[in-house]
Amino acid sequence: MNLKQRLQQFRQWQRNPFNYTRSNESHVCNNCGDTFEGNYCPVCGQKWSMGRITWKNTGQGILELWGLHTRSLPYSLLQLILRPGYFIADYISGRRQVSFPPVKMLVIMGLFVLIANNLLLGDSTSEDLSQVIDKNSANPAYQYLFASFDWLIKHDDWTLMFIFSFLIWPTWALFRYSPRCPRHTLPEGFFIQVFNSVQVLMLMLVQILLTPLFPGVRSETGGIVLFLIVIFCIYRTYRQLFGYGTWGTLWRLAMAVVVIVMEFCIALIVMSGIINFCNPSGNNDILQDLTVSTLIILPLLLVIFAIYQINIHINKRKIKKASKATEKQETETTTTNEAQTENS
Repeated sequence: MNLKQRLQQFRQWQRNPFNYTRSNESHVCNNCGDTFEGNYCPVCGQKWSMGRITWKNTGQGILELWGLHTRSLPYSLLQLILRPGYFIADYISGRRQVSFPPVKMLVIMGLFVLIANNLLLGDSTSEDLSQVIDKNSANPAYQYLFASFDWLIKHDDWTLMFIFSFLIWPTWALFRYSPRCPRHTLPEGFFIQVFNSVQVLMLMLVQILLTPLFPGVRSETGGIVLFLIVIFCIYRTYRQLFGYGTWGTLWRLAMAVVVIVMEFCIALIVMSGIINFCNPSGNNDILQDLTVSTLIILPLLLVIFAIYQINIHINKRKIKKASKATEKQETETTTTNEAQTENS
């Protein structure tokens, strides 16, 4: 088998790695002696293929020892590495038996990152924020804002979920007529972003583990490289999940980024407005800058909305054409069958 054939086999495995065929033969359970049809004994629950121990059983036992069996955390993380978009599509389409609970996975990965960060790099603090927000300010709004940022910095899992939550609505708006995962809902979008957050936490964990050996990974260049890897992972996930081509995925993601920036600006304007309302004598430069930035980005948002409406119109026409072609084919098939029946 050459490299091309192996690559094709791997891509086929990415799309459907699970085998759920049902055995219709009659079996005798090696455990309780009951005769049954199917994959599992209805009396004791043992699988029909259980028999003499082979090397395959030995390998499966070792994998289960290290937590690599189906639905385990390492198995789900491995699926996210090898086939992230297809794995997420399996989960939101109802195949939840093959995945570790995603929210629990997010919390556990955040805990791993926190422990690795404390052990290898020391306890992270948020003293740099004091240059932007006065920690000792008597204004309760400033103290609350600083405490919120301080908590987010120390909890990477919820910080990433907070950031990716801004991607839920753009994903729903721009990818809801996709070929592979059409009309996905906002709750499903929430779990899509949970899986994306887990992928970023895995990359952060690798960066922390490599820091003692290669200190340069924590530099500015290393941060840029990590950011580019995150962008590539999101692109790869969305392409597998929604089924668009390279350019179809890229331009939708680019528009989603513009929408996210707009959402961030609006959130910061609201936050700055609350702070300035609580402290009228404070500096209003930040609020003015954010307002100007929002007014600049607003035309881009209107262009995105127009493109989105055109995209919806085009996709609806494609769906109508496909349904008409299917109905025509079914009508022709029915007419042909009726004619054959009359002739016979």
